Amino acid sequence: MKYRLVIILLCIYGFFKEFRPITSFLSKFLTTVKGFPVEVLSTRIYWIWSVANFLFTIPIVLFTDYLNFKPILIIEALALIGTGIFLVFGRTLFEIQLTQVTYGLGTASEIAYMSYLYTIVPETEIGLVTGVVRAVVLISKSMANIFAQFSYSFQWVSLDDLNNITLIGSVVAFPFVVMAVLAHPTKQQPSQEEVIFDERNDSQSGLREVCDDSRISNVMNHIYHQFTTSFVSDDRKIQLTWCVWWIVVSGCVMQMYNFIQVLWEIIEAKDSKLKNGLVEFINNILGAVVTLIFSRCQVNWKNHTKLITTTSTLLISGAFLVLASTQTLYVSYVAYIAANLIYSFSIAVASTVLATVSPQLSIGFVFGIISLLASVLQIILNTLFFTNPWVTFSQSQSFVFYSGICAIFSVIFFLISQTKELSAPNDSSQVEDSCDSLIVP
Repeated sequence: MKYRLVIILLCIYGFFKEFRPITSFLSKFLTTVKGFPVEVLSTRIYWIWSVANFLFTIPIVLFTDYLNFKPILIIEALALIGTGIFLVFGRTLFEIQLTQVTYGLGTASEIAYMSYLYTIVPETEIGLVTGVVRAVVLISKSMANIFAQFSYSFQWVSLDDLNNITLIGSVVAFPFVVMAVLAHPTKQQPSQEEVIFDERNDSQSGLREVCDDSRISNVMNHIYHQFTTSFVSDDRKIQLTWCVWWIVVSGCVMQMYNFIQVLWEIIEAKDSKLKNGLVEFINNILGAVVTLIFSRCQVNWKNHTKLITTTSTLLISGAFLVLASTQTLYVSYVAYIAANLIYSFSIAVASTVLATVSPQLSIGFVFGIISLLASVLQIILNTLFFTNPWVTFSQSQSFVFYSGICAIFSVIFFLISQTKELSAPNDSSQVEDSCDSLIVP
């Protein structure tokens, strides 16, 4: 089957694009090699990513499904290459700030990566594909992280060399995404009177008209259709619950990813030497194991929405509180791993449920709206904590706030879960929950 070839090519692409050994020591690289103070990282560099990600997400959300995902995949690959080039050759603050702009374009385009797969694989294999693809990405990150840690600890290569290797990985990844795009033929554009019907949900009007002589009007009609049909299904409350969970938790977790190294740089001055690469290696290996187990579980995850949304948000809140209060580097590492492990499992569940309950022609649009709103949350948080001219907050205080947000929404999810739609499983979709062996027969 041709879609299996596309999966293999995108897995290879994902492996190389995520092989970024400089990531574990990016803050150390910017402070020691590029010469920027730690304070500048928070107030002048890192926050730019959330703004860029938000601005680029808007057009990508509107046109991803319309463009059939493929151009967006190419844009992601080129943006990562651009990020590597600016990071290697950039010297001034402006040039380093441009890395956040290009990386924001890359992360905004990332919604096409999984969304494209969801549109070409059978619904029965969505869970398996989600687990396998995410596991490949996490394995790649793990290999990059442990290589970076050994290189840093034993001085095998310099931080500059790690940066160069990251750029090489992005360049090597590019041919594979091109082959993946070419391997699956683009659907022929329909004629003036042709319509496309969404067979996955007969209860909604899955029609879109294509008018050759008025392309702009056609695009606007398509966008309007997406807004009016993407969040209409028999499982609408489950869909919206997972959307809100994704927006809130993903926004806070992305803030953790963006600023955790700055927090570790501050703690390092009082504690022992950084082990960022080793921590990220353990982090991603455990994440890969979790997602592989997830891929083998034959579970109707919709029926566990109440449990997962409530408990995962509460546990991540606790991890944020530990990150905010500890002055011990290794305790901070453990809390970071715990938060990421919970998030990795929960986001895999969220992806699977949303891909299952959303209209097939609108999967990319749904994920894009979620990413857009998560970016809005990040911009608000960054404005409050790092670009606020009136009040100055420390990194620890910001993590206390993230913890509070997650705790509040944990209570909200629990209250929502008491409604009939979430508390009572849908008998028509009831399946026996089980987990297969990781060894495929």
